[in-house]
Amino acid sequence: MDHVKEERRLYRYEGAVLIFDRVVAHNYHAQTLASSAAKARSNIAYQYRRKANIADHIPVKLTGEPVAL
Repeated sequence: MDHVKEERRLYRYEGAVLIFDRVVAHNYHAQTLASSAAKARSNIAYQYRRKANIADHIPVKLTGEPVAL
């Protein structure tokens, strides 16, 4: 079986975090390694969820896009 290794890049996010469409963090900074901007966005939302001790069923949204470095 042929295993293709996905190329991962470092992504940085600086912006607001929303929960139930309310801003809970105005200037959140995070970075992650991911294979795409969409996966980076998901990783960063997950990081915030764990850091802020937010349950998995509560929606966490980022207002901007992660930037590849």
